[in-house]
Amino acid sequence: MPDGAVVPVEAAATGLDLRPLKGKVEGKNTGKNVLVRSLSGIGQAGAMLVGQGSLNQPLSESSLMRERVSNNVGEAGDEEVSRLAITQHIVVTISADTPIYVVSSRHPSLIRVSSKPSARKRSDIQLSQC
Repeated sequence: MPDGAVVPVEAAATGLDLRPLKGKVEGKNTGKNVLVRSLSGIGQAGAMLVGQGSLNQPLSESSLMRERVSNNVGEAGDEEVSRLAITQHIVVTISADTPIYVVSSRHPSLIRVSSKPSARKRSDIQLSQC
C-alpha cells in the first residue's frame, strides 16, 4: 500500500497463455536435501561395512551393533529430510516486465461490501478493506 501498510493477499497468478509462471525458484532446500540424503546413505553403508569380516562368520554382537548404528543413521537422515520439507519457504521471482493474470480468492474478513443510495436513486457497491 502507498502508506506502507501490509495487506495479506491469497491469490494465484498465471501467464497470459494461462500456463504457470517461469522464474527463479528459491527456498526449496534442494542442495541441503541432496547432501543429507547422500551423507545418510554413506553413513549407513559405512556402518555396515566397517569391521565386517567374512560373510561366512556367524552373527555376533558387533554385527548387531553395526546394524543398529546403520538404522540410527538412516532414521536421523529421514528426520532431517522431513524437517527440511516442512521448513521450506518457496519464493518464485519473475522479472518486473512479465504480464500476468492474478486471480484472488475472496476473504470475508478483508472485504466489506456496503451499498449506499446515490443522488440518482441507484445503489453503488463499494469494496473497502477493514
